[in-house]
Amino acid sequence: MLDTLLVHPILNILALFYKLTSNLGWSIIILTIFIKLILIPFVIPTYKNMKKQKDIKPQLDKLKEKYKTDKQKFAEEQMKLFKEHGINPTSGCLSQVVMIFVLIGLYQVVQNFSTAQLLSDLNSNFYFDFLKFSEGLKTNTMFWFLDMSKPDATYILPLITGIATLISSAMMLPELTEAEKAAKKGSSDMEDMAYSMQQQMTIIAPVMTFMVALSLPSALTLYIFVSSLFGVFQQYFMLGSWGGLIPYINLAKKKLNR
Repeated sequence: MLDTLLVHPILNILALFYKLTSNLGWSIIILTIFIKLILIPFVIPTYKNMKKQKDIKPQLDKLKEKYKTDKQKFAEEQMKLFKEHGINPTSGCLSQVVMIFVLIGLYQVVQNFSTAQLLSDLNSNFYFDFLKFSEGLKTNTMFWFLDMSKPDATYILPLITGIATLISSAMMLPELTEAEKAAKKGSSDMEDMAYSMQQQMTIIAPVMTFMVALSLPSALTLYIFVSSLFGVFQQYFMLGSWGGLIPYINLAKKKLNR
């Protein structure tokens, strides 16, 4: 089922890009951008929700102050406010699920591509004759100093992938002033606890990405890197903001101006 719906289509698209580039690394980069463009309709609701939540923040803060001693009432009023502005808190789940399945499918595709003795061994999986490879042709898995079929022994690609994931994760945090951050640290409010957990995941996710990338084929790590980098610019252009990175950008500007 997964092969029919995901693995074989991705394999065919990758084969097309490989025909154009004759290099697995460049093919992965083009495939990643192609997949991210295809998935834009799935992520648009997430960004719309983020923008709406940013717009209603003053109203949300008023509700929080009004019902600071009645958490249940605040939760009810918050959901009413969300419903009034068409905000669905679970809208981002679909895009995340889709990305996980794409990653699983791509893993199998990369394994098929890199472990095939000859590219012609894959011909039975292609939909069209023009995608089929000539007999005796081997896969070019080298991309600069990296073998796309093996983990990066230099740790460079896992490291920059972890950094890209960190930037992407930090951007997903809500824009808060230093005073608001300090207020949240001492609060027991469920929303503020969720923010604290989100902050922790901002650090944990890049570390986990780095650790996992150490054992992944470089082709998959390259996919995660390009995907994270694409996500950074995608969020900026869709929201017109650097999100949770803004305090750090402002801090860096202050230090540079000293």
